[in-house]
Amino acid sequence: MKKIRVNTQNMEDIKIIFQDSNVNFLIGSGLSAGYLSTLNTIEKDITEANKLTDDSEKRAKLSQHYSTYFEDVIEKNLNILPSITPPTADRLKIESVLESYQFFFDGLRELLFHRKSSILNKQANVFTTNIDLFMEIALDDIGLEYNDGFIGRFDPLFSSSNFKKIYLQKSQHFDNESEIPSLNIIKMHGSLTWESTDDGSIGFTDRLDQVVAVKDAKETGAFIKEYDKLCIVNPSKEKFKDTLLNQNYYDLLRIYSNELERENTSLFVMGFSFADEHIREITIRVANANPTLVIYIFSYDQDSTTDIDALFKDTIIKNKNIVLILPDEEQNEAGEIKIIPNCFDQINEKFITALLSKING
Repeated sequence: MKKIRVNTQNMEDIKIIFQDSNVNFLIGSGLSAGYLSTLNTIEKDITEANKLTDDSEKRAKLSQHYSTYFEDVIEKNLNILPSITPPTADRLKIESVLESYQFFFDGLRELLFHRKSSILNKQANVFTTNIDLFMEIALDDIGLEYNDGFIGRFDPLFSSSNFKKIYLQKSQHFDNESEIPSLNIIKMHGSLTWESTDDGSIGFTDRLDQVVAVKDAKETGAFIKEYDKLCIVNPSKEKFKDTLLNQNYYDLLRIYSNELERENTSLFVMGFSFADEHIREITIRVANANPTLVIYIFSYDQDSTTDIDALFKDTIIKNKNIVLILPDEEQNEAGEIKIIPNCFDQINEKFITALLSKING
C-alpha cells in the first residue's frame, strides 16, 4: 500500500482526480468522535458475547455491551436534536462537531460547483456507517440538497431507489437550467432517524421515539427488547436478526460496490477503520477489478496506520490504487517529532481548504 503525506504535488494530483472522476466518500465514526465515542472494541466484545453457549450469561453480556454502546453513542443523539438544549459541556462539543461537518459539506458544495467536466454531474456519494444525526443536521443548516433514500413529506418512506436524483435550477426570467450541487447520503448501517412501520417498510422520525423508549427501559428487563427495535446494524459480526435491515443493508452494499466499479472513480476514506469485513472485502475486490479506481485513506495516527496495515497486509492490491494518507509530522525546537492526527478539522484544512485554494487559485 502506497503511503503519502499531503504536499503541493500530491494536492495537484488529488485536485485533478476530484475534478475529473466520479467522487465518493466513505465516512466512519472518527468524524463524529468530538462528541460521540468511537466503536473501539465494541464489535469484538459483542461478537464474543454472541458465541457464549450459556443463554443467561450471553444475555447478561450482550445487555452490558449494548448498554455501553447505547450510552456512549446512541443516547447522546437526543442532545443533538435541534429542539433540545443540551448541557453546556455537551453543547460546546456538539457545536464543534457540527461546525466541522458544515465546513466539510459547504466546501464539497463549492468543489462540486466548480467541476470543469461537462460530462460529470455536480454530485458526490457519501457512504457512511455512522448512525448519528450530525450529517443531516449540518446539511439542513447550510441548505445543501441531498438524497437520503426517503421520499414523501408527511409520511417519508425509505427505498434504495431514491438515490441519484439530480437537482436542476431554472432561472425565473429565462429558461436557462443549471445543475445544483448535491449529495447522496447513504447510511449503510441504518440510522437513528429510521423506524419500522406496520407494513414492513422503513419510515422517518425526527423525534427519535425509539431511542427514548430504549432509554426509559435501561433499568428494566425490557432493555434488549426495546433496543432490538432500533433500525440500525449492530457493531458485531452477527449484525442483525431483522430481515428488513438485512435486505436494505445488502442493497446499500450493492450500491457501494456498483459506484466503485464505475470507470474513472475516486473514493476518499475518512474516520473509518475498515473493521467492517463486508465493506473491507468489497473495497479490496473492486480495487483489484477496477484499475481506473483510486482510493485515498486518511490514517488518523500511528496506531491507525498500524491497524490498517495489519488489515491489508495479506492482500494483494494488483492495481496499486490504494493510497494511505499519513498524519503530518511536526518537529519542535528540541528536535522531537510530534504527530498531528488526521482529525476532522485537520482533514478540512489539508483536504477541503487546500483543494479550494487549488481550484480557486
